[in-house]
Amino acid sequence: MALATTVLVTVAACGGDDDEAAPPTGSTGYRVTIASPQSLSIGAARFVFLLEDARGNPATNASIRLRFYFIDPLRDNRKTIKNSVSATEVELDRQYSLTQEDGSAVAVGPGPTGVFATEVAFDQPGDWVVDVTGSAGNNHVGVIEAPFQVSEAPLGPRTGQPAPQAITGPAIVSFGQAEVCGSAVCGPLLQLVAEEAAANEGPVALVEGEDPANWGVGDDQAVFFVDGSGIVRGRLDATAARDEVSQKLALIAP
Repeated sequence: MALATTVLVTVAACGGDDDEAAPPTGSTGYRVTIASPQSLSIGAARFVFLLEDARGNPATNASIRLRFYFIDPLRDNRKTIKNSVSATEVELDRQYSLTQEDGSAVAVGPGPTGVFATEVAFDQPGDWVVDVTGSAGNNHVGVIEAPFQVSEAPLGPRTGQPAPQAITGPAIVSFGQAEVCGSAVCGPLLQLVAEEAAANEGPVALVEGEDPANWGVGDDQAVFFVDGSGIVRGRLDATAARDEVSQKLALIAP
């Protein structure tokens, strides 16, 4: 199975001493790509990334732990730990055929994908870094340090806010082109959403073709779950497992 990636990884520490001791940085060849980094903003967020081995293959069936640090400009760019969480691997129940932006075909699934997701909260805008540690099979992945930025405001409406356009009845609003890798981390998000919407046809509508500018979203795939009162109750980016889509759908289904 192949996944389209743009690798983002460093192995040198940023800033000064850590507020919490961490294992020494490793150089085992594992790499991390953060999905849809422009969607990360203050507040609760779904953090998604691809883990690859030294050969560029998805590192599946891995046990992964994340430490999130804020790079504090008021403390000589010291790394201040904010969160320590585990990540769950995205698994697909069947194979999907996708096309990368260069026109080449890629197949993802079934089973583990090497893509991991977790819920995390960010309390400050600015420069952050995540340390990815754990093991893949019998191999220790070392400590992979990947920098990213957190913005003051998100691209698109926050969960709990009204949808920027009138929505009549519960709906799933999707952006992006189905069957095309719209992110550095490739997955069948829009196909899964369409399948789940079809299974709930009637109670929940699938809305496509909305103007991304009206919703303030970027070019990557994004899906909003809007209830019958027009309030956004959930969001997914990049890729997801079917059970994640079903859980979000349950938030808006009557």
